[in-house]
Amino acid sequence: MLKKNISYEDLDGNKVTDTCYFNLSKTEIITLQATNVGGLEGLMQRTLDSRNEGQAFIGLKDLVLISYGERSDDGKRFYKSDEIKRNFEQSLAFDALIVEFLTDENAGIDFFKAVVPKDWAVNVSIEDIREATTTGDLTKVLPPPPKE
Repeated sequence: MLKKNISYEDLDGNKVTDTCYFNLSKTEIITLQATNVGGLEGLMQRTLDSRNEGQAFIGLKDLVLISYGERSDDGKRFYKSDEIKRNFEQSLAFDALIVEFLTDENAGIDFFKAVVPKDWAVNVSIEDIREATTTGDLTKVLPPPPKE
């Protein structure tokens, strides 16, 4: 789980900081694996291979929205719904986060590594990502597929 403080200027010009939570559960990763051609690796590869910068942006935006939710006070649940997702997508915090990703390549990589479950997390660097996009071998930059 990633707990991220996002600072931005609200509609009245006030400096605001929101604490936002992001997480991909193992079940969500398994679902992404099962519902995308080639699994999560195929989805990421198609995004990376896209010559259309808009497609890469949509992939990043989708990852943020899929992983966003609200943490319960007792830390036992992580609430996600279409309404929660829509409210975040319409917020200035979301806008600030996306701009951060577009202006700092490390931010997006760090985000991805932080939202996957700790025992599925991979230790990747910028160089690993660059190599994976050049060679097409994403095995070093993705969490391992679930064991059957």
